[in-house]
Amino acid sequence: MKTIIVAGTVNRELALLTEGLPTGTLHVVEKPLVAFSIAGIQAAVKSKINIHSPDNTAVLINKLSPYLEWDVKLQAISYIVEEQSDEMLWIRDDLIYDIDFSGLLAGLRNSENHCIAIFADDMPVMFYKKCIPLILFKRVYDGEFESVYPEFKPNMSNLDYCHELLTSFEWQIMQLKDGQIHEVDTPKNYHKHSMQLIRGEFTHIALEPHQEGSPLIKGWHNSIDESSQLQDRGYFGDCVYVHKDSQIKGEVIIGKGSYIDRCVDINNTIVMPGVYVGPYLDLNEAIVTGNEVIRVDSGVVIPINDNKFIATL
Repeated sequence: MKTIIVAGTVNRELALLTEGLPTGTLHVVEKPLVAFSIAGIQAAVKSKINIHSPDNTAVLINKLSPYLEWDVKLQAISYIVEEQSDEMLWIRDDLIYDIDFSGLLAGLRNSENHCIAIFADDMPVMFYKKCIPLILFKRVYDGEFESVYPEFKPNMSNLDYCHELLTSFEWQIMQLKDGQIHEVDTPKNYHKHSMQLIRGEFTHIALEPHQEGSPLIKGWHNSIDESSQLQDRGYFGDCVYVHKDSQIKGEVIIGKGSYIDRCVDINNTIVMPGVYVGPYLDLNEAIVTGNEVIRVDSGVVIPINDNKFIATL
């Protein structure tokens, strides 16, 4: 059996959060959110899973390949792709799916319905079809029906994709339980869910089985003095350097390849991968990128143009 997973666009950056635009895939502890969903599905499906992107962008492969155990082929949705598949699952990349995908897919496969739209509250979060190619129908003016495919365009948001699918066919509706879907639509939510992840608060999502519940998770080749580690919980990616005169407090995530210079206080903060943090900075309740500091509580963005303070490595 071949399962196609169709994800939305994934080429948006964290900075777009401040412009009120859809978030796309963000790195939570250095892994794209969509990778968690795929990891869950991977455990439920014995055969190879192929991933297809509606807008045919290579960005999807670049972001997902490091986290998958099989080759990824990127194709636009087409009749041939659908005809060769037994089922299709469309998921969004701006959500966290804290779901037992094994049980979900078993229920969908046993259903008598061929096309099922899955909602959380009033929000469409997944679409599933089986057995037949996804030829959808739109009514034309003379009362007849015309066979068409959903029209996906590169500049469409995930909600645009959902609207295109919903208006193309009459789907059977399935409701998920509360608490299974988490939106990543603001810096505050991004920070919140990242910290939930390192606390082990999700039911079906964990960093690694052997790390679950550990207050400190460290990657390879780190240089972090024990005197600096005052945190309650921390996740440090590979090749992280923290100067011995700096301090890490509260709950902190420091992404892969980041460098924390001397006399820096970091408290309840996320430092994105590959970021240099200069000396004498006090970072509290923030998300730090290579050129800006985003306050979690207010969403205020503080641009940093001087690479003596922060920079991209």
